[in-house]
Amino acid sequence: MKLRRSSALKQEVEAWLREDIISEQQYQVLLKRYELDIEAAWYTQTNFIIQSVAFLMAAMGVGLLIGFNWDILPVPIRMLTGLLPLFASYIAGFYFFSRSEQDKSELAFVFASLLFGCNIALQAQIFHISSYYPDGILWWILGALPVMFFFKSTFLNCFLQLLTMMWLHLQSEYHQFAWLGIIILGAILYQNYLKPNSWAAIILFFTIGYFVLNICIAMRESRNWGIEAEILLPSFACGYVMAYVGLVRFFESSYSERFTQRITAIGHTAIVFYLFFYTFTDATSSLTYIKASNIFVILGLILWVLGAVFSVLKQAKNYENYIVLGIALTCILPPVLGLSDESAFIFVVFCNLLFLAYAVWSIYSGIQNRNKGGFMYGIFLLVALAFARYISLMADFLTAGILFILFAILLLVINKQWNKRYAK
Repeated sequence: MKLRRSSALKQEVEAWLREDIISEQQYQVLLKRYELDIEAAWYTQTNFIIQSVAFLMAAMGVGLLIGFNWDILPVPIRMLTGLLPLFASYIAGFYFFSRSEQDKSELAFVFASLLFGCNIALQAQIFHISSYYPDGILWWILGALPVMFFFKSTFLNCFLQLLTMMWLHLQSEYHQFAWLGIIILGAILYQNYLKPNSWAAIILFFTIGYFVLNICIAMRESRNWGIEAEILLPSFACGYVMAYVGLVRFFESSYSERFTQRITAIGHTAIVFYLFFYTFTDATSSLTYIKASNIFVILGLILWVLGAVFSVLKQAKNYENYIVLGIALTCILPPVLGLSDESAFIFVVFCNLLFLAYAVWSIYSGIQNRNKGGFMYGIFLLVALAFARYISLMADFLTAGILFILFAILLLVINKQWNKRYAK
């Protein structure tokens, strides 16, 4: 049940105050904790939602009527079909802004920003403009950026990130990289710094990923890297995940505790299962005799260092961060060190032992802290490792059988320890 800014909870709290169930001080504490003294956002109000749906349905109906006889309409009328709503939205935005109606002004300018992109596509279709079509999305992004900054619009922040990913995807299809992408990404990062938002932060993870992938594809085409880039890209991914988690934790005061905890858990799980990937001999063999100072490995190491710095500054006493940082570094280093057939085997054994140690540590930590989620997570990792080795050693019945019996005994011992402490 959502309690923050809940009108029903506010009414209950006011009733408790009238009936002397709580004091005035307790009443103020509840108002502050659940933000009950803050009005609901204008875009969540029923009146706005119904009006928006009505306008959307009307616009769709008009669009269908126009489309029915679109080809026989004169060019000026077709142009005005898109331009009139655009100019009307801008005029309405300036009008509401002059009357200090900030919410309505923002809504009008956001709507105008959406129409701006629609007009780019519409006018290009009318005049049969067939230039480099990713530029249409680029101009749409550049045209909407000022509105996003002026109103600090979270909606436009998320929307422009999606547009940026679309533009980068189209750029990648042509094996192109545009330097304007750096400016756009910098603007989006600055907006997220000015007005942090959980959804925008999640989308930002993928936006930066698309940006790096675009660079990878463009450089691969120009330098003929072959398959090496794909092999080394995961090294960057490990460092990137750690840096992203570290940044979210560093700015945790700007987000909810629940959000930062979930991002941390997802990031750590991704790193651990990348280590799980290296517990298979076939996966590690792809890195045999590859020793590179590739840009992705270098960036991965730099980002890993940033993640380590953020972890030390913000969570110096959280030992799990240090363990996951060590696991991430283990996954980054193989392309840097270069693996022979013998060292690759040793590396696989080491990854298996490291994965096993982390699973046991998760179980131990869960038992000590009475954290059933952490305890069951460790059990899950242990079972995953057991089945992975069962698949790898399927032809060796003796070894696989002994390992499964040992894992079964270990699970029974762990379960006994949990029941002994917390069964009640």
